[in-house]
Amino acid sequence: MITENGLQKKLEEMLEKTGKAAAARIYPLYQKLQTERFQTENASQGAKWKPIQKEYAEHKLKTFKSYPGGGRKTLIATSTLGGAVIGRGSPFNGTDKHIALFTKYGMQISVKTGGKNAAGKPFDYPAAVAEVRPYMTFKDESIELMKSELIKFIVGK
Repeated sequence: MITENGLQKKLEEMLEKTGKAAAARIYPLYQKLQTERFQTENASQGAKWKPIQKEYAEHKLKTFKSYPGGGRKTLIATSTLGGAVIGRGSPFNGTDKHIALFTKYGMQISVKTGGKNAAGKPFDYPAAVAEVRPYMTFKDESIELMKSELIKFIVGK
C-alpha cells in the first residue's frame, strides 16, 4: 500500500501546475532539432539517412524542384512529412498533419496519416518511411539538451 505524504502531494501539485508550460518550453527546441534533421537528412542527429534509389532520385529532381529541398533532399519531396513532424512554423508543407499533445508530465508528438500530401497523393507512408529512415529518434546529445531545458524550467532559470 502506498501512502501519500506531504512531499508527494507537493510534487504532484507542482507537476499539475507547471507540466504543460515545461513541455511548451521544450517544444520549440524539439521543432528546431527536427528542422535541422530534415535539412541535413538526419546528419544533425548522428546518422545520415539511407540514400534513395537512383531512379527515384532522378524522378525527384524533375518532379519536386519547386518544393523545399528542390528534389535533392532525402525525405523531402513535397515536404509534407517534414511539416507533419515539425509542426506550426515549419518551413515545410503538412503542418496540418502534426499533433502536439502537452500533458502535466511532458509532450507527445504524432503524425496524422491519411488524407493527401502537398502533391495531392495519398499521405499513408509515414510509418513505412520511419522503418527505413527514422525521423522521431534523437541522438543522446539532443535528448540531454531537452532534459537540460526541462531542468532549467523546473529550477526557475
